[in-house]
Amino acid sequence: MLLPHEIDVLVVESQATMRTQLRTMLNSIGVESPQFAVSATMAMRKLREQRFDLILCEYNLGDGQDGQHLLEDLRQHEIIPLDTLFVMITGERNYERVTSACELLPNDYILKPL
Repeated sequence: MLLPHEIDVLVVESQATMRTQLRTMLNSIGVESPQFAVSATMAMRKLREQRFDLILCEYNLGDGQDGQHLLEDLRQHEIIPLDTLFVMITGERNYERVTSACELLPNDYILKPL
């Protein structure tokens, strides 16, 4: 089992304040150098260059991009290994969207408080 300082984490989040909060949280549990992508396009580029153990991805990435489509592309094109943990983060309360994203088998979901 990997220790927190050994885990390679990619956070896909378009909002600067959320990136800061997630960095603080990850640092507090021992993840030393999480990497960040502000869009699905940037995330794809990083994921093609490096293997990550954990991906934390916002559902709504803005500019017409979302974490659901990113996960779909990653799974369909086998860009990430099956043992890479993918956790969707969302404030989305639309039941159909959430269940649709769940069908793509993220490892877990974190619902943000509204």
